Amino acid sequence: MKSICVIGCGWLGTPLASFFVKSGYKVLGTTTSASKVSELTEKGIGASVYRLGNDDDSLPLADVYIINIPPSQIDNYPDKLRRLLNAIPSDVHQILFCSTTSVYADEDKTVTEQDVHPGHTLDADEANEARHGTPRSVLLEAEGIMAAHPKTTILRLAGLIGGQRHPVKFLSGRKDIKMPQAPVNIIHRNELIATIATLVDFQTVGEVFNVCASKHPTRIEYYTNIARNSGLPIPEFDESDLRSGKLIDSSKIQKHIGLSLTQIDLRISDSDN
Repeated sequence: MKSICVIGCGWLGTPLASFFVKSGYKVLGTTTSASKVSELTEKGIGASVYRLGNDDDSLPLADVYIINIPPSQIDNYPDKLRRLLNAIPSDVHQILFCSTTSVYADEDKTVTEQDVHPGHTLDADEANEARHGTPRSVLLEAEGIMAAHPKTTILRLAGLIGGQRHPVKFLSGRKDIKMPQAPVNIIHRNELIATIATLVDFQTVGEVFNVCASKHPTRIEYYTNIARNSGLPIPEFDESDLRSGKLIDSSKIQKHIGLSLTQIDLRISDSDN
C-alpha cells in the first residue's frame, strides 16, 4: 500500500489527508500542535508533531510527501525547507510542494509557468513586493530548493477559497478598494484536493503547475455579488482606477489532469466542509 505524508494538516491539509484515507491509502500527517494529534488520529491519520526547522522533530517516512507549509511568519524559510528536503528518504516516489502564484509580479498580463522559473534571482529592477509578508525573492528561492529534487512537482496555488474561507470577508464594507477591473485568481479547496489526488495517481514528477480556476471575473463584479449573496456589507471600489493586473493561466494543469477547474462559488458556505 502506498503511503502518503501530508506535512501541514491545517485548513487544506486535514481534508486532503482525510480524502486519501477514504481512498485507501496509508496516510500520515503532521501538525505543529500536540493538542491536534488526537483529532487527526480520530480521522484515521497517523499524526505526529513536526515543526519546520526543529531538529527535535522527526519527519515521518512515506512514499509520497505533500508539503503544505505557508512561509508567512517562518524565519529562514528556504533554509528550513532545505533541511526538510534532506530528511526525506532517498527512495521517495513523489514530492508535491505547495507554492503560490505570488511568485509572479503583479503586471497587467496573462502569466504562465514559463514567465518565471523556480529559483529565479530577481534583477534590481524587478518587483519584489511582499505578499502576506513574504517577498517574491524568498518564494522563488524556496521553489528553487524544492525543484532541485527530481521527484518534486511545484504547485503554484491561487487564492484559496472553500467552506467559510473567502477573501470577501476581508473586503466587505471597505471603501476605496483599488484595481476593481483586475481579474480574480482563486482556486476552490475541493478542486485543489481533486487536482492533488490526480497528480498522485499519475505519479507526476518534475513539473511546475499554476493551480487556479479558469473563470476570472473582475474584482468589482465578483466581490460585489458574493457579498450581496452572503448578506455581507458591499465593498466599495475606486472605479477611477483602471489598472488590470495579472491573470493566472492554468491551462497546463487542466490539460495534464483532464479536469476543468471552474468552481468559484457565489456565496460563502454555511459550514467549513
